[in-house]
Amino acid sequence: MVCAAFTPAAPRTTQQRVQNRARRRCACAAQSAAPSTAHYDRVLLAVVDSNPYLSADTRAAVAVACKHVSPTGALTVLFADAKPVESSSQSVRLDTLRFHLNENGFSGEPSFLSEAGQNMAAAISDAADSSDSALVVLSCGAVHAKAVEVHLLCEFLSAPLLLVP
Repeated sequence: MVCAAFTPAAPRTTQQRVQNRARRRCACAAQSAAPSTAHYDRVLLAVVDSNPYLSADTRAAVAVACKHVSPTGALTVLFADAKPVESSSQSVRLDTLRFHLNENGFSGEPSFLSEAGQNMAAAISDAADSSDSALVVLSCGAVHAKAVEVHLLCEFLSAPLLLVP
């Protein structure tokens, strides 16, 4: 028994198949041309690393922060340390950080903050509030080393937190 309302679809021609493929390719190209990352005007990069030449986790966080800051945006770098750092180590760390910022395409001049103390979460949230940051970038190495208590940081932070593995 055949339903009167149902009519079988006509078979597609080769030309229709080629046109459909071309439409799908154009749609895929338009999607890939869209920006894959959001850009923020003010980004805070929290560096919780005692290594003056920066660990791999911190270098990854620097690269991600450079990708997320807008071309006209400001980047603030917070050096949060449990103990005060000597000046020679601090100058090496600044030079290393500037090198990695330039290597990742950041052309502006970042502003630097330094904080020494026991409560890193409070220091990071205070720096984010004072610099009016729209995004905070932190490496997971600081979390794994238990230098930053993330649950406290998330509670007091007014900006989104991006943890970089």
